[in-house]
Amino acid sequence: MKRFFLFVIVVFATVFAYADTYFVSFADKTNCGYSLNHPEAFLSQRAIDRRNAANIAIDSLDLPVDANYVNSIKALGVKVLHASKWFNGITVSFNNNALLDSIQALPFVTSVERTLNDSYYSSSASKRIAKSPQLTTLDASSSQLFSQMNLQPLHSAGFRGAGKVVAIIDGGFPGVDNITPFDSVRSRVLGTRNYAYPGTSVYSTALIDHGTRVFSVMAGHKGDLRGNLCGTAPDASYYLFLTEITEAEARVEMDNWVAAVEYADSLGVDVVSTSLGYFYFDDETTDLSYSMMDGRSTRSSLAATLAAHRNMLIVNAVGNEGLSGWHYITTPSDAEDIIGVGAVGTSGSHTSFSSYGPSADGRVKPDLSALGEGVCLVDAYGQYTHSNGTSFACPALAGAATSLWSALPDLSALEIRDLLIQNASQYTNPDDEIGYGIPNIWAAYNNAIVGLENVEADALKAGFDNNDFYCHVSTSGTMQLLGVDGRMIECFHVEHGVSHRQFQNLSAGIYLLRFTDLEGNTTTTKLVKK
Repeated sequence: MKRFFLFVIVVFATVFAYADTYFVSFADKTNCGYSLNHPEAFLSQRAIDRRNAANIAIDSLDLPVDANYVNSIKALGVKVLHASKWFNGITVSFNNNALLDSIQALPFVTSVERTLNDSYYSSSASKRIAKSPQLTTLDASSSQLFSQMNLQPLHSAGFRGAGKVVAIIDGGFPGVDNITPFDSVRSRVLGTRNYAYPGTSVYSTALIDHGTRVFSVMAGHKGDLRGNLCGTAPDASYYLFLTEITEAEARVEMDNWVAAVEYADSLGVDVVSTSLGYFYFDDETTDLSYSMMDGRSTRSSLAATLAAHRNMLIVNAVGNEGLSGWHYITTPSDAEDIIGVGAVGTSGSHTSFSSYGPSADGRVKPDLSALGEGVCLVDAYGQYTHSNGTSFACPALAGAATSLWSALPDLSALEIRDLLIQNASQYTNPDDEIGYGIPNIWAAYNNAIVGLENVEADALKAGFDNNDFYCHVSTSGTMQLLGVDGRMIECFHVEHGVSHRQFQNLSAGIYLLRFTDLEGNTTTTKLVKK
């Protein structure tokens, strides 16, 4: 078996007919019709703001491909599936060798790479769909997962992913549109896109439900944490993208993934969670090698790093190949500056099926690990169940990271990644089994804000000197002192200038300070009282 992520054996009719697919590379973007001076023409305002927040420049890679080039290829009778601006090319589909010659002869085409061989697709009646690693542990709820990462205190403090946008790139999502465990999040599913079966809903019941199961780990809800299922980022907003062809294993799926990540970037998505990975294909002449797991040898891994450098947090399962002949991580979990996620059992130790590191160039992989044994989830029918695999460790950790980022919105994606690693169980002694270990989410949050004892902001400067609270505000308004759980401790008026107030009975700890001026503008920050 060559793919690690699919866990349910299903039989269904093919929902989309494929011909051979190719990635066609273009020579330039000289006349693409867009300008870096007007990024709003090809990026959403949210994407622009996300870049600006981390002082990341918009560059030529962000410019769309030349529409004239695309139209010239379409005019040959070729079906264009999608484009990649970061790699300046398009994915096309056709079964006429004469067309291949015509495309290669075009002056603006630099290369043509076949990414799916239709002869393998057509004869692939037995698509290699992996069985889940044997389920040996049943946890009654999501509590074990929360406990391992020390996530519950952050959720109790009110940080559950609100304000953050997540893209899940996976297989099908049947049931998400109608089953009860997704009722609370359904209005926050901002959009969907099907790259594998164009024109087909990602919710189609003809599709496998792996994406549904993955999504439930991040956003599903059934009962409560003690009862059944609670997602690790239940208050975030989501996009659901389908990139997997169930009937074939081919390189085009990596290009589908690239297209989805680029689209997520343009939408302003903050976090991408992917339980997919690649190494072997139906056409063995296109197989990857372990030496290619270096973060730089596949378009998918290069795209993952490009996304990370555009202030997106990329979280990717490393695979379930620990007991197979392959043994190692898969792409794109080998990418630099992302979080490749391995699986641990309830004891916190490496599960035998979780793929091993390091990357081919010697970097620590997995980067982090989370519970991947007996993970609580729901299927397409809304049935409460459990499963094993890095596919479920990945969204568990991605959701925890999303919740953490919602609590620390001023940090960048790379800073959130570093914070998780620095507060993981094996930070000082990483290995090739679980990497830097299991992150302690509550510790990461607390350690991130310890340095904020004295706040320096344009509208507000504040801090504690023993029991004396002092602040300097640029205008009059209302000050609220809150616990990290959101409870009101005191509310008082302050005038422009310096104010002092005594808090004799206020214990040492972390607090939220919210200042609202007379025009209703609000500044919220965190304080530490020693």
